[in-house]
Amino acid sequence: MELNAVYAEIASLDGMLDAKRQELDDVRQEVFDNVDPSLPVVRTFLDGASRESKGQVLKAIYFMEKAYQYYVGDQELVHINDRTIELLRASAASVRSRVMDAKRGFGRPPSVFTRKPVVLDPYLTETAWKELRSSGVFTFALPQGIPEFLDWDLAMVRSVDFSLGGVSTLQRVIKTVHHGKSSIRNAGIWKHYSHQPVTALVETDAKGNVISDGTIAETRDDDYVGVAPFGPWTVGIRLGRAGDLKKISSVTVHFTGTGFPH
Repeated sequence: MELNAVYAEIASLDGMLDAKRQELDDVRQEVFDNVDPSLPVVRTFLDGASRESKGQVLKAIYFMEKAYQYYVGDQELVHINDRTIELLRASAASVRSRVMDAKRGFGRPPSVFTRKPVVLDPYLTETAWKELRSSGVFTFALPQGIPEFLDWDLAMVRSVDFSLGGVSTLQRVIKTVHHGKSSIRNAGIWKHYSHQPVTALVETDAKGNVISDGTIAETRDDDYVGVAPFGPWTVGIRLGRAGDLKKISSVTVHFTGTGFPH
């Protein structure tokens, strides 16, 4: 993963927080000049504005923590002090420093794999097939030692797509949820960490034009590290009028992401 976007995002957040802090100072001054600040409704407003600012910094810290874990597999990072915006910003700076050190220590940048296919048929249980053909919703997980990723370390997925055997309709909506348990291998050693569930949406119209390309939602606004390909994943498929779920004979998932081939 390239962390340049992380640093750009942090710099953007820094500027935004400075502007927001000035805006809050202006609002507070106006409130103090015109309204009794001890009134409950005023205190509630000011507390809410402060929480919003803290939330932006905590969001940046969360993604930096995942980047750090990607490189070193360390679940324990730093103590986050969020009593004030200033202390929280100091915590964010500390995390950013750790991430930059980790990246420099790791060395070479990762390589990109594009639409790496994995046929899901051998990994779907009888129950999963029944659910797929009746409701279009099924859950699957891949063994850690599957051949498609046997020669890759630290493989992380940033987008998904699907091929469906037995159906010809081009119009489809496929929502995929990764449940937040990721396993990654580095130099033969497996590491495990948890994260927030993330979603990806694949959508095409009746002519096959792409409306949504399966990019994991978090990567659109933040430099999210990605998720391990092994899952568990839950997939929901909705076909156009000409499509029939009962005719699905095979499912292939296509992964795009980064890792280190060896």
